[in-house]
Formats: sequence, structure tokens, C-alpha cells
Amino acid sequence: MVVLALAVGGCMHANAPSADEMSRDTAKLEETALPTMAELRVNFYRDDGGCQLVDYGRGVFSSPADSEGNCVLADSPSRPFDEVAAGDFERMRQAFRDSLANTISLAEFQYGPASDLIAALVLWEPGAFDEFSYIYDRAEAYSKEADPDTIAVNRINERWWFFSRERTRW
Repeated sequence: MVVLALAVGGCMHANAPSADEMSRDTAKLEETALPTMAELRVNFYRDDGGCQLVDYGRGVFSSPADSEGNCVLADSPSRPFDEVAAGDFERMRQAFRDSLANTISLAEFQYGPASDLIAALVLWEPGAFDEFSYIYDRAEAYSKEADPDTIAVNRINERWWFFSRERTRW
């Protein structure tokens, strides 16, 4: 019984993208999504199920908070999406769709002193048990060290990394 449970459990993880797919994905992100996020000055983006939230140049906007208060950004009160913020959010969502076949659930961005994008984390959930993320990092802003939930860490090129982790959020 124990052997069967381990065998079945091992099959539940999603397959990581191949090295070629990672290179293509990150090139598309750099060409399409990152310029859109930098233009709109996005700091944080979340789009997962019932929660749409963005912290960007116009402020913090979100869909109505759920009963547990999960659709919030710590220490940043949000407002409901107005027409402009809703249009901007759709531009962000489309930029991610144009870059990756996967639905991005969370992303964060960091800017340098010259307002240039220096780091980004783009996360998606390919299955019930995994989180995959691409990290763009020109300034050593993110740790590349594995933690106990990390399954794999791959360096794609001088600016990009791929992480596969056990899903622990939500």
C-alpha cells in the first residue's frame, strides 16, 4: 500500500517546461509582458479565480474581497476597479497571455533608481500540487536558493531562472 501511494503521489506533479520551452517563454516575457508591466509601472499583479488585484502606477485596485479577506495586499488599502484600472488590468492579462500558454496567477516587479525594471517574479500553477515561476533578475533582488518546498531550480540564462515548488499557498 505504501509503495502504491508513493507511486501515485509522484505522478501528480506537473512536468516542468523543457529547456527550449523555458528559453522561448522567457524571451516572450521579455519582449511582451515586461515592457507592458514597466510602462504601467506594475508592482504586484494577482489573477487567480475570484481575486483580481493590481498595485500599479494609478494605485491599488481589486475585485471585491472574499469573506476571508484573501483578495488584499498587505498594508495597502485597495479600491474597486474603475474603468481605467479595469482596462489596464486587461492589458496586463493580455500581455501575459501573449507571452505564455499558462495562466499567470501572481507576479511582482521591482524597479531600479532610473525607473527601469530590474527584477520580476512570474508564477503560475500547472496543477493542484505545483507552483512554477520564472524569475527575471538583473540586480540579485531574489534569492535563488532552494527551500524545503523547492523541487527544481534551473538557470535559463544570465537574467532568467526557473523554479518548481510544492504548492503551499492558498
